[in-house]
Amino acid sequence: MENKAIELAWNGETGASRVLHQALDLLKTHGRDVLDESDEILHAKYQLIYTLGSPTPLDGGALRWRVAAAVLASVARHACELVQEFGQRALLPVPDTPAHQFPESLRLLAGASETQPRLGCSCYQHLCRRVLDDFLAGAAGFSLRLRAAERQHFQECVLNPETEDTPWAYLADGIQPLAQLLRGLLSHEVLLLVLSKRYRVDYGAHPEGVRRMAVPYRAKDAAAERAEFGHPDVAMMLSILTYYRGGLCEAYLDEVFWRLQQRASEEAASIYERWTNEMKEHMPEDLRKWSGVNLDNRQMILQRLYPLLRRHTGVVDFWLDEIVFPVEAKCFPQKITSTAWDLCTPDHVTTGFSGTDDTRLLLPLSIQQINLPSLACTNGIVLRNLLQKDNNEYTTLRPEEHPNGQSLLSQICRKDRKPIDVLLDAGAWVTDMSNEELASKWLELRTDMEAVVFFGPDNDILVMTRAGWKMSLATSPYEASLKGCLVYLDDVHTRGSDFHLSPGTRAAVTLGRRMQKDKLVQTCMRMRLLGQGHTVSFYASFEVDQHIESIRRSRDAEGGTSCDNLLAILSWCLANTAQGIADNLPYWAAQGVNRFQKKKAYLEYNCPDPEQCQLESLAKACAEDERWCLEEMYGHTRVRCFMPEVVASMIQRRQPMEGEMLHIVQHVKRLAANIRCPTSLLQEEQERELEAELEEERQIERPPAAKPARPQVSAGLLELAAHGRTGEAFEPLDEALKRTSFPKPSWNAATLRVTLDFVRTVEEGALQNLDCYLRPVVWLLQGVGQNVLISNFEAEAIASIFMKKEHAGASLQLVAARLWAYQAPLDDKPLPIAAQVFAGSLHGEAEDMSSIGSFLGLSLPIPRSLGWTKLFENNLIATDGFVQPKNRARVGHEDQSFVPSLSPFAESPVTQVRQLYEARHLGAALLQAPVARLLGV
Repeated sequence: MENKAIELAWNGETGASRVLHQALDLLKTHGRDVLDESDEILHAKYQLIYTLGSPTPLDGGALRWRVAAAVLASVARHACELVQEFGQRALLPVPDTPAHQFPESLRLLAGASETQPRLGCSCYQHLCRRVLDDFLAGAAGFSLRLRAAERQHFQECVLNPETEDTPWAYLADGIQPLAQLLRGLLSHEVLLLVLSKRYRVDYGAHPEGVRRMAVPYRAKDAAAERAEFGHPDVAMMLSILTYYRGGLCEAYLDEVFWRLQQRASEEAASIYERWTNEMKEHMPEDLRKWSGVNLDNRQMILQRLYPLLRRHTGVVDFWLDEIVFPVEAKCFPQKITSTAWDLCTPDHVTTGFSGTDDTRLLLPLSIQQINLPSLACTNGIVLRNLLQKDNNEYTTLRPEEHPNGQSLLSQICRKDRKPIDVLLDAGAWVTDMSNEELASKWLELRTDMEAVVFFGPDNDILVMTRAGWKMSLATSPYEASLKGCLVYLDDVHTRGSDFHLSPGTRAAVTLGRRMQKDKLVQTCMRMRLLGQGHTVSFYASFEVDQHIESIRRSRDAEGGTSCDNLLAILSWCLANTAQGIADNLPYWAAQGVNRFQKKKAYLEYNCPDPEQCQLESLAKACAEDERWCLEEMYGHTRVRCFMPEVVASMIQRRQPMEGEMLHIVQHVKRLAANIRCPTSLLQEEQERELEAELEEERQIERPPAAKPARPQVSAGLLELAAHGRTGEAFEPLDEALKRTSFPKPSWNAATLRVTLDFVRTVEEGALQNLDCYLRPVVWLLQGVGQNVLISNFEAEAIASIFMKKEHAGASLQLVAARLWAYQAPLDDKPLPIAAQVFAGSLHGEAEDMSSIGSFLGLSLPIPRSLGWTKLFENNLIATDGFVQPKNRARVGHEDQSFVPSLSPFAESPVTQVRQLYEARHLGAALLQAPVARLLGV
């Protein structure tokens, strides 16, 4: 409610905001909050966000997801080689996978960050070098024109996290976004984080399809439906991996082919046949050509074509590029954040209940953990019951075995072991089967049991008998007693479920990466008589076992005792708990500072008299910047310092170091005095950088519709249409770009002009950023020596003049950007080059591309031309191909396709034109178009 009240004030709706603030004051004065499962609600990992302003594309636009996909493609190319070099401590074994699919089981393990003495680097460092080599060699689909020295600086910027400003100064502006992106994905370890997460356990698709980008998962197949990943590049990479691994459903493939049908037939054939050529023998001969695909034959499409293409990386990339990312990969200029600190303000009574106190060190300072005296011994009793010798059985998988349902069943059904009647999958091993499939398979292997109990897809408790009958447990004969029943609890149900199990029942507990003590204990306590008749045994994957063995070796525990395995497992879980607290402390501190900034704003701008409150000033003080450019996120050094120093530095930049701020620093110092973290982690201008693990629950408020400007015919337009001349001066093209976020190389020297009505699309002052409101180019009025872009309203106003049989010297030309490879021009009369570029043309004949290149001042590499190479090495041609006006005559002498006189630009327009294409929603199409080669995309 507080977020909404602030948002209303930010939007200028102070009346509604005032009413909500009064309601908030009433609740704070006369109410109290009661929080169930308070350890989850008050966790530092979660925050509620209201977005403010109009959505805008991410800095870098389509380049961001294109680079992400290219990096993952490079990873797939080198995966098998890395397994051979670094072994299975670093990567899961990668089975043979067709070239057009991403390896389904590819995941980096904890050993990927460990330096291998033989090679002098870690698996991850080696992988980063391979990825960068692919980009520099052009194998990733990017053409980098770099001199030898620039190549070295590029490598330094990408791979060295401690790089200072100097190497960046040697890189041209056009190449810096790519270097910053690669630096973020590789050196800032976004790729490491993404490849260490488990599909359908840590991330996956939204179950309802409300949001198509990947969302965080709380447990196996349990999506956090209202949350999203806080880091944009993490969100995009996980989205790509989600559909690489899970494939596209029928509805999404329908969208792919609908989009293909909208293209010219030749272009659609080119795209489709590029996909099928990558599949080779995996695609039947009769479906390899676009002409062989009959989309009206639904049976053939669903049974033959879609199953072959659903996991094709090219098809997935096309769907994400064309449909998902342009719509969902957006950011907002500002946000309002609510965290646990906002739920526990000192002036309001808050009470929480929880079955665990493991996260008490991350509670806001305004609330305290007060355990009931009768429960003071609970933790000790639980550990005592767990640390029984009957619970010491521990089984690990071999390195080549994947932790899945099949391998788990083969272990728990071994005849040389005590029978296992309860399976507690806390480690989320069973990702290869549904709950019902695993239950059925398990019952089939256990011929001595009558039925199996499991949770269905709707969280209802079901029983399946040996005869295959399935019913609700509540209405089954087994409701009173589970004797003769197997029980399977998947990951999400290992907390909170309760079954009355017979004494003597034994359970298998799977262990998963980073499992903390709370989860282990909660899982084991599904066995209510643990230590008094119920027992558990533990199963670990090879990855988890490596961690436990490391703990075992580092402890000075007594050797040969019956509790060796249990002590090692508990020590590992406790170490994970401590690491989890340390990882979340920076977010805890930042959220505390955010709360005190809000408090300060309320003290300054709020007052008892509602009519005197400065609500708009309050909203501005509470709002935080949301949009981060690539340079702010990744273009800085990333060294590691002690956490208390980092937190203190962050606070000093935002608040005086006094009162509550001192308490925050002291709390961090007490818990993490010797723990290092990246210095940029909490810097205000870079706090997005490592919010990779942060999950955000967002209330996305779409902006209200902008009010359209009132159309009017510009002065002099009728005269120009009637006589071909006018004394009025029209606006230069720069005027149309004035209120955009693009860089501003001047177009003023171009002969193309625009009318004021063409420029004005929405009312003055309605919006500060008009990137999304650029008028499309449709009509061009040509007079004697004048070319003017006009609005539809103006074209209609002058149309009657051109209906007459005679008119002097002017012509009205319909303009259509050439968006497809085989699209013919609408008119035989050639368009001015400036109009083609400004309209967003992507294709054209070879002469058209040469003219556009010359207009932009770009000279492209000439194969086997020593003269051009010499000009490039001597800096007469920039790395993005731009030629300064003073050098154009000399370059034109060597490059016959370059016309020196065509370009109006004194500085490189490459970045501006890229962003112009993004604003016209052509970013994805640009990647495959000839213009991309000109712009270095």
